Amino acid sequence: MVDVGSIITPPGQYTHCVDRNAYIEVPGLWPWDGGIPSTAEFGLCEYLLGGKLVCLAAGEDRCAIGVVAGLEPVGAGKSGFDKLDNDFSFNILLAPLVPKDFAEYGPVLGGPNGSPQKIRDDVGRGPLGWLMRDSGDPSTLPRPRDPDGPNRVDGYGVQWQWDGKTVSDMGAVGDNLHKLPTILSTVTLPVLHAECEGSRIFFVCQAMHPPPQRH
Repeated sequence: MVDVGSIITPPGQYTHCVDRNAYIEVPGLWPWDGGIPSTAEFGLCEYLLGGKLVCLAAGEDRCAIGVVAGLEPVGAGKSGFDKLDNDFSFNILLAPLVPKDFAEYGPVLGGPNGSPQKIRDDVGRGPLGWLMRDSGDPSTLPRPRDPDGPNRVDGYGVQWQWDGKTVSDMGAVGDNLHKLPTILSTVTLPVLHAECEGSRIFFVCQAMHPPPQRH
């Protein structure tokens, strides 16, 4: 059973996106490195709750249709200060694809036809592939904190077990494509990574500015 944690308690929207033209990078070092109170508040509150989330559709909603190809529990892959983030994530394999469609990549894994980036490009040619690509000119986006070498855009994937004939969910946590390990008995499914934003950071910031006491 995947730990979904106390994702939104109480219910509400605790984060928002910012227009790409209004994006502001965190000044200097991260607050937990620099220890500057004003920088700490900006990094922890303004940036994490809104500044780092860039609106890619002018703030409008976009729908994704597909099958869930993996769940990521609260705190997965996080340690230290990062564990303050209590997001719950899941990965969507965009329609009309289903996991069994990727079994054919098994025999060529490790070659040019089976690399995660090659599979991502194949998925990107589907009817919903545009959801996995940056809209417009990627050069207008902020520089990623974790780029794929010289490339601004990498992608996200989750590895499924390949037994020689078909693929099955092995419960793996996803990651950026260039960070996934090379395992000959797996196939990488390029997915749309979705996060249910948690409430913990919001309430920490609220505690930093408590309401005035009534006498």
